[in-house]
Amino acid sequence: MGPVKAHRWLEFFGDVEKIFSASPHELKKARLTPEQIDLVRKPDWAAAEKSLTWALKNHCQLIVFTDDLYPPLLREIHAAPLLFYLRGDTSLLSQPQLAMVGSRHASVMGLSQAKQFASELASRGWVITSGMALGIDAASH
Repeated sequence: MGPVKAHRWLEFFGDVEKIFSASPHELKKARLTPEQIDLVRKPDWAAAEKSLTWALKNHCQLIVFTDDLYPPLLREIHAAPLLFYLRGDTSLLSQPQLAMVGSRHASVMGLSQAKQFASELASRGWVITSGMALGIDAASH
């Protein structure tokens, strides 16, 4: 399920708890497929627990769409993520940001240039944002 569908469901039901407590009939009215209804009725709690454990282990906060810390400009994009992981100073969310993402299998030169580019931008006041993946994302931090 992607963010566009999730936002559609949130708009229909009003909040996440109502989605998970909805009857199969109500879920059908919200235009969920039988597969999506199964996912909502039987969530993979083990996967959710694994994600939360990873976040705690890596000193990350979970910032959800309804959180006051969620960046207002990010809320405005078409497929705004329902949540993201944040490691670092939450006050920087309101600063000018540049996302740096790229290959997880970048060349040595690519990694070097990402690091140099991010360093130069950061020294000029930009906050560097990434998906925290290996490769370019990691080099940018």
